[in-house]
Amino acid sequence: MLTHGNLFFNDVNVLIETDLTSHEVCLAVAPLFHIAGLNGLVLPVILKGGTIEILPSFIPQTVLETIRRRQVTCMFGVPAMLDALSAEPAFSQETLASLNTVIVGGAPVPQRTLRRWSEHDVDVQQGYGLTETSPAVLKLAAEDARDNIGSAGKPQFFVDVRLDDPNGKESNKTSVGEILTRGPNVFREYWNRPDATRSAFHEDWFRTGDIATVDAHGFYRLKDRSKDMYISGGENIYPAEIEALLMDIEGVAEAAVVGIDDPKWGEVGRAFIVTDGVTQWTEATLLDALQDRLARYKQPKSIVFVDELPRTSTGKLRKNTLREQAQESE
Repeated sequence: MLTHGNLFFNDVNVLIETDLTSHEVCLAVAPLFHIAGLNGLVLPVILKGGTIEILPSFIPQTVLETIRRRQVTCMFGVPAMLDALSAEPAFSQETLASLNTVIVGGAPVPQRTLRRWSEHDVDVQQGYGLTETSPAVLKLAAEDARDNIGSAGKPQFFVDVRLDDPNGKESNKTSVGEILTRGPNVFREYWNRPDATRSAFHEDWFRTGDIATVDAHGFYRLKDRSKDMYISGGENIYPAEIEALLMDIEGVAEAAVVGIDDPKWGEVGRAFIVTDGVTQWTEATLLDALQDRLARYKQPKSIVFVDELPRTSTGKLRKNTLREQAQESE
């Protein structure tokens, strides 16, 4: 349950951290039932008196044409959207010339995607949040984007953030931990689920279930969802790191990694790969390409090539579907 106050304070946070004006033309192409699609930029721009250009669905060619024709100045998208746009022939510096603010969130963002946009003089500002936080928790400011590529940024103005270790104790500045947050943007409760509400909070801190690190300058980097992490030979493995490296390999269009049961190591990684249809990869050659890119214990033990990855209507990977497929094939 999100209150009017939750949404309002998110919008205030966005307006403090993002240089929006009444002259903005904001492209709304992410679904408006999705918290970031509605409250990431659309409502803040409305508060400033700007213009909202709404598209009924995400068609990359149409999005790029709308950006050029309507001189769009800002937009929000999930990584899969930005990746698809950057693969289009019309993706050019001329087409994107009007864009000042591009915010991406919803999943860890591949370095490949950030580089492609940066090469066209668009500094993508990565953000991090959840429906329960209305959604913004972290934000990478435009002036920090190039020097901190891949970071989700720093806490928003009216947001507190800390990292907790697996024992529920606050982590030191360089360790890996679960993100806990509090602030006036955090939801009131889960509808008719008091037990779920109680378990979601540690004192007055909301437990996000997401794993991150923070550097000495206060920039947070997302590792993965805690539920997506798996343990192989006693080591914590974060699939997002492996997926990012896989998608940096030529010919790999999409990648997803899940942990599957293994009698020797407890769990091992299985990668699901969508190729670009041009480069010819086999399981053996792709695993070999990872040898010098990734520590041996992190390397997936098997690769499955698929035509597409299962996604939600907002573009998020359905990892649970992939785990089910992996177990059924064993």
